[in-house]
Amino acid sequence: MKKNKIVVGVICALLLTIGCKSKDKEPTIASKEEDTIFYDYKIIAEEGNDNLLVMAQVKHGGEEADGKPLAEGTSILLDGQAMEKDSAKIGGIYYEKYFSVESFAGQHQFVINKGGKKVSEASFAFQPFVLATVLDKTVSRKAFQLQFGGLDSSNDLRIVLTDTSFESEGVNELWQAKDSVLAIGTAMLANLKNGPVQLSLTREKEQALKKDSRLLTLYTIRREFLLTD
Repeated sequence: MKKNKIVVGVICALLLTIGCKSKDKEPTIASKEEDTIFYDYKIIAEEGNDNLLVMAQVKHGGEEADGKPLAEGTSILLDGQAMEKDSAKIGGIYYEKYFSVESFAGQHQFVINKGGKKVSEASFAFQPFVLATVLDKTVSRKAFQLQFGGLDSSNDLRIVLTDTSFESEGVNELWQAKDSVLAIGTAMLANLKNGPVQLSLTREKEQALKKDSRLLTLYTIRREFLLTD
């Protein structure tokens, strides 16, 4: 059964169209020694959505290259389980595994297995952050604060505020967490029209696992409120 794909606005920024299967013949990996391999991992998840997606791409020639299939006899294991191959029109070949957000919290490990032997490994931790502030259904144009749990100074938070008017500029800003309190000021609210407002908060965390691999984690919290004078 085909798994449901996560609908996350920031996926477009990853230059990947999830679920677009390629029927073309897939290229094979060259065996040249000078062909540098880079392992690009991503975690994409959203509060309230049980489809946490873990992706892995094998890139030849740098971090910005398209994903290629693993060489014959090679596999990517996540916590001992083989990741399944898929492809996208943009981005190339990738390997995936789905989990629930709750079950995935904690320590994990990627292992590159070749011919039954471990040739590389990289460990990481995943912990979703939480929005401790309960937003009222109706919010006036006065400044207010949002309190978070699970953020630290190494985390960047993407704040997106949108309304239903085509004339609004909206808000799309990157905020670096300091004391886990985000101020939504009157200047931000001035970019929005009265009426329904969608609030999207995405933690964008990038970390180098090893010299030849990185992990990008995108975890999103969404809220909605009615903006009034």
